[in-house]
Amino acid sequence: MTLTYFQYTFTEQNKVRTDTFGIGAVPGAGIDGHGFPNLSLTRGPHELASCVLLQGTVNGGRRGGRQKKRWQDNIRERTGIELRNTLRIAQDKEEWKAVVRTSSAAPRRIPNLRDRTAGIAPPDIRRQTHGSTEKHKQETDLRHPLFDHSDPRARLKSRKSFRTVESVQPDQAASHRLELWNTWDNTTNEAIQPPKEQLPSGRELQRKDWLTLNRARAKVGKTASTLHKWKLRPNSECSCGNQNQTMDHILSECTEGPHCTDQDLRDCTDAAQAWITHWRDKI
Repeated sequence: MTLTYFQYTFTEQNKVRTDTFGIGAVPGAGIDGHGFPNLSLTRGPHELASCVLLQGTVNGGRRGGRQKKRWQDNIRERTGIELRNTLRIAQDKEEWKAVVRTSSAAPRRIPNLRDRTAGIAPPDIRRQTHGSTEKHKQETDLRHPLFDHSDPRARLKSRKSFRTVESVQPDQAASHRLELWNTWDNTTNEAIQPPKEQLPSGRELQRKDWLTLNRARAKVGKTASTLHKWKLRPNSECSCGNQNQTMDHILSECTEGPHCTDQDLRDCTDAAQAWITHWRDKI
């Protein structure tokens, strides 16, 4: 086992003592699977060097200016739960999985929509275009290491050389990449801009508003229907009385807030921003 050693110097009865210890050598001095320190450190003797490292503070005051965001602040912001409570929740596997699913940092599996909302072509298309431009250089540039080089017999099917793709001039790479993207993307969502290598409208919004806008565009979010599917609500009923609160419902039918269309979301109009202001803390 690889050990990481630390040295900690402190004063005890007018004597200076330096303790050297390894995190891996101290019983319980590790990090559990959820990124939280083991509780055995908080229960050990306060003079133990590992406890001092975990719980100790630095003397003196901090510099003036804005308080920096701490790790605990990120947990509180993304889960809505205090750090001291997450240690208890993590003991229950099902309860912890529910917290992870509803966290604002949880990934959403919408690859096509993700690429379009980010304004970046999918990785496979970018790799293919780069290989095409590299082949053009290999065919025309005398300085290329493989200029006028004969291809050897392929031995592994998993190895895909750039020599097997179509040659594209470097100044046409952007248009070629966009052409491949339009051919590959078959999404019919009108709330998201068509394949284009630039951020969509609304990029000047604050992060929380931008997040809510893109959730509405992708038709995902913590609606009653989704929470019921995750078994976090007994039913999918909306507060307006509708039996199924989906993203489409709160966009165009719900009487509890303003409405907006897919065109409003795509262009980030005033109607869309009013909808975001009303729903950003609820979905």
